[in-house]
Amino acid sequence: MAKGIQDFQVKESLSPALKAIDASTKSSAVCDPTRAIHVSVAATYRLYFSSDSASSFDMYLNDGATYPYSLVNITTTGPATVAANAVTLLY
Repeated sequence: MAKGIQDFQVKESLSPALKAIDASTKSSAVCDPTRAIHVSVAATYRLYFSSDSASSFDMYLNDGATYPYSLVNITTTGPATVAANAVTLLY
């Protein structure tokens, strides 16, 4: 029988752990769809959403924000690789 919320202990999480990868390590290559992204450097980025990977959208993203975007690629508007420590991909 599956656990109900009342069955969890204090140190147990209700959501699965996230895996974080620096976007610069992807070298502008298509990656697995993300659960979210965290931005550390505000800039305009080119986003490739998992629902429409053929199209890209240029969006300004604020630093310190976590966006619930499912992406398969993110680049600068160049389209060059994102700088190191600028964007973190969350899986």
